[in-house]
Amino acid sequence: MYKYLAYLLIILFSYSAIAESQIDLDDDETKTIFYKNMLIDGHRIHLLSFNTSDNEIRIVKAHNIVNGREKLDSIAKRNYADAAINASFFEMNNENDGAPADILKIDGKWVGYEPGKYSIIAWNDGNFIFDILNIELKLCSLQNDCVKIDHINKKDMVGVTLFNDFYGKYVLESLPKYPHIVTDIQKQPVLPNDGEIPIGDGFVAMIPKTNKDLIKKMWGDYKIIKTEFNLKYNTNLNIDKFDNIVSGAPLLIAEGKPVASKYVGDLPKNFVNHHHARTAICKIDNTFNLIVIDNDYSNSFYKMTINDVYETLKSKGYSRDWIYKAQYSEIQKVITKDNKITSKGMSLKELTDYLLTLKCDWAINLDGGGSSSMYYEGKIVNNPTGDKDEGNGIKALRRISDAIIIKKKWY
Repeated sequence: MYKYLAYLLIILFSYSAIAESQIDLDDDETKTIFYKNMLIDGHRIHLLSFNTSDNEIRIVKAHNIVNGREKLDSIAKRNYADAAINASFFEMNNENDGAPADILKIDGKWVGYEPGKYSIIAWNDGNFIFDILNIELKLCSLQNDCVKIDHINKKDMVGVTLFNDFYGKYVLESLPKYPHIVTDIQKQPVLPNDGEIPIGDGFVAMIPKTNKDLIKKMWGDYKIIKTEFNLKYNTNLNIDKFDNIVSGAPLLIAEGKPVASKYVGDLPKNFVNHHHARTAICKIDNTFNLIVIDNDYSNSFYKMTINDVYETLKSKGYSRDWIYKAQYSEIQKVITKDNKITSKGMSLKELTDYLLTLKCDWAINLDGGGSSSMYYEGKIVNNPTGDKDEGNGIKALRRISDAIIIKKKWY
């Protein structure tokens, strides 16, 4: 009898194992985003792979406004993202903190802009391009009197600056040192109220007070923005048709070939040639790879300032009370425990070489260093350098300007 019972238990366990295996298989089949964590030649590589048939890509600004920053996991959770990475370069530690350093366009609206030449990824309605974009925006009247736009959504800049609702609902009249006109494609210009100028759906255009002829020319007429541009690779396309544009530096791969050396331009040699944490995005047909490379910096405990030590302990979850009461040896042990090199970053050439092994047709380098961060399945999966200084090796998640988020499509 016991013999038959044993056989019965074996059969039950076998069916249970098969059923469990089948459940796991079904779960895997429902996945549309795949994550890998690899150590290759001393480089800790985090790789997210997905296709655009089953997933959508969006660019999201921190707090949905131009200034200010937000941690990647906060951006991702706020937008119900399945995965995310940090995106564009941004201003830090100045009055435009959090504003895009170069160009950024989200859902058809310019968040940040300065005329120039940029490496970009742009998309709209499932169409994606990687390219080199030369762009200049102009503010024009219906009589085609035009003026070059120098900035969008940046405070106290020289030249013509436009503000839209990514900046906020109002612009303070005293913000720039210039007079202003309010422009909109569908509305006549309006005079400002005392102190605050409502932005609405259009722009507040700040024009230098020294340019009286320009102010007179631009007043009292409908306004439109014209785009002058050229693309190096997609020469037949109109950049105005793309609602989302993210700039990086530099373009790494074009048409399956390495091109970074052509576009490093004035980038610092340290940025180009030294090991740094990196973030990149590459495309193979309709498949995308998001890549983050960790770079751990080993820093001597004895070289850290008191404030560095305090911030590091806070980032590790230690309370102020514990920090003040802890013995010197306890603090040293906590600080140095994780402060070891477990991954070396990559130079731009090393990053390009790795992306070529993935058979990328197109690839671009995004903001890196302390900004490099990746989110997947509800948490940050990489080991961020930190928000203070790369050389400090502080493991704290940096607040960033914007993020590329991935969401599974629900048909």
